[in-house]
Amino acid sequence: MEQIPTPLGGDPVGNWVGTAPAVCVYADSAMRAGAQDLALDVVSTGRLDLQSGGAYVLSYVLSVQISLKVLGAPLEISLRDTIDESGSYAIVESDLQLLSSVSADTLSFTASSDTLTLFRNVSLGDLSTLAASVAPDAPPPVGMITLVRSALSADFDGSGLVDFTDFLLFAQGFGTVAGEAEFDSRFDLNKDSAVDFADFLEFAQQFG
Repeated sequence: MEQIPTPLGGDPVGNWVGTAPAVCVYADSAMRAGAQDLALDVVSTGRLDLQSGGAYVLSYVLSVQISLKVLGAPLEISLRDTIDESGSYAIVESDLQLLSSVSADTLSFTASSDTLTLFRNVSLGDLSTLAASVAPDAPPPVGMITLVRSALSADFDGSGLVDFTDFLLFAQGFGTVAGEAEFDSRFDLNKDSAVDFADFLEFAQQFG
């Protein structure tokens, strides 16, 4: 795309999911002029849970297939990225700062009631030298991925059923609030920072 939208920030707290979500890539006009027959195929599945207490859980698989011609020479590129991590996050204006035990990352974002769009620079890896020769003054491409808000599932043990085992897990967390050591955001089904009767009603609707 030719012009990247401006990240607007907002309130990103919630459970966000993506299944082959909308992905856009912005590249400088000079860099685009050096590439021909560009085809980009992106498949992403996963979730990002941004909890009200400042903790996050991120799990996704991103597969990218790129084909193009640069200076007349065809190139085929395959990328696969798998992330499964948790940690803490902070919001600074329109930036989302993620900090885990193994990494630190900053993404710009725009959050609405039902979508979360993340912006980050795209690493060119082995193509960095080639890109610099084609467009030496161009900034790095920026990728944008849009996730949608997900209603939380009461299938806490991942069995595919909401059953008595899930009820026992839920009961252990009942009555806790965000900030307490026993609080588990999985059981806060309405995301109000407390596991209470409202969450029990949501659990009851999903039971069975």
